Amino acid sequence: MSHLQNAMSKDFSLRSFAVAGAIIGGAILAREALDPFLPGLPPFITLYPAVAVAGLLCGPFATGLLALAGVLAAMFLWIAPRMDIGVSGLTDRVMIALFLLATVVMLWADNELRAQLAKVSAARDEQVRLQDELRRERERLRLALEAGALAVWDYDPRTGAAEVDARYATSMGYGPDTNILSQMEIGSQIHPEDRPRVAAEHNAHVANGTPYHIEYRTMTPSLEARWVVSQGITVQGDATGRMVGIIQDITERKRREEALRELAEARELLVREADHRIKNSLQMVIALLSVQLRGVKDPPAVAALREAIARVSAIAASHLALQSSEDLRTLDVAVTLRELCAHFAQLQPAIKMTCRPEHPLPLDADRAIPLGLVVSEVLTNAMRHAFIGRDTGNITVDAMMEDGELTVSIRDDGVGMAPRSGGSGLGSRIIRSLASQLAARVEVESEAGAGTVVRVRLALVPEPLGLRAAG
Repeated sequence: MSHLQNAMSKDFSLRSFAVAGAIIGGAILAREALDPFLPGLPPFITLYPAVAVAGLLCGPFATGLLALAGVLAAMFLWIAPRMDIGVSGLTDRVMIALFLLATVVMLWADNELRAQLAKVSAARDEQVRLQDELRRERERLRLALEAGALAVWDYDPRTGAAEVDARYATSMGYGPDTNILSQMEIGSQIHPEDRPRVAAEHNAHVANGTPYHIEYRTMTPSLEARWVVSQGITVQGDATGRMVGIIQDITERKRREEALRELAEARELLVREADHRIKNSLQMVIALLSVQLRGVKDPPAVAALREAIARVSAIAASHLALQSSEDLRTLDVAVTLRELCAHFAQLQPAIKMTCRPEHPLPLDADRAIPLGLVVSEVLTNAMRHAFIGRDTGNITVDAMMEDGELTVSIRDDGVGMAPRSGGSGLGSRIIRSLASQLAARVEVESEAGAGTVVRVRLALVPEPLGLRAAG
């Protein structure tokens, strides 16, 4: 067919004229060879089929020209007077006219037939191309299904039956030769605990025509539970609500997820246990320092031990807050502040400690622990310097989050202090160092006889190191 189409596309080529000339010339030679045996043979008897064949193979243009040459040859050879192109009889003229008319009709019919054959050939070539493309797509689909361990299903909600492939049937515990499964057969393979949920979701998807996606467990004939995920869509334009989809065995993935979950839980338990032991160890250090404090009479030494106890208590309070953290990465600053207030209230019962943070104040542990140390140093300074010459006093600790910033305020009603450039003691140096580490601002408001307010402000989202350094 393709050769014929190629030949028909070259009506005006030398090859077309050569082939048409050979056919017409062969017809003339055949007529001449038959003339001694059949002297009364019509002159155009062999030219009729020759024109029909040549017109089909070579096109109307080349065939028409060579058919005229054939007419002239026939007139010269077989129409009286012979060996002359003249025509003497009416019958011969009618014969020539009829041949020419028949030639025109045959060439027109050949041209139409050639056009139809060209369409048929093009359609066949397109069909071959589509079949080849479909074969390649099927090969790709097969490879994709095998690589992903996917099985295909086709569900008809009218009958409740599903057409399945061998991999689906095997995953459901049936033989590989099973290709039709009823809704009851499919449901019987689902884990009993998952059946109500799967049935409810399945019916909802079928009723609404929404995409289908559900994970559930199946039971193999050996009663082994395996996880699968089934996905499908409603076929658009199908009035039956037919659905097609895939199913995949995800048991190994579920096992890995479970193993990772158990590993994460074990790690969290280990971290919490370690944190608990650290807190207990710090409490032991505090107890030892407290015992040591009772045996020390030198006032500077007493003050140093109390500051050490306060610092260790600040770290212990942060670890206590970390123990109650859900993710071990953030802790509630409010818990730390309440623990610090309780500790300092025990140191000097005459000083009333009020801790007002009630709501959770989450902060990352890397900054919450240094913040607790800053608050501890501020409280230590207030205990030592705010109430000189007085037996009683009040200290209030408050905290709030606003506009992306955490603010901790420590207010006392002590003697206040005159403006100065900053303390030179160990506590003041620790505060400045920790504030720099936190990228926090420490603001002090104080007036002689009116008490002091120290505010520690830090952004909830840490600044990038480059910006912090530039600042």
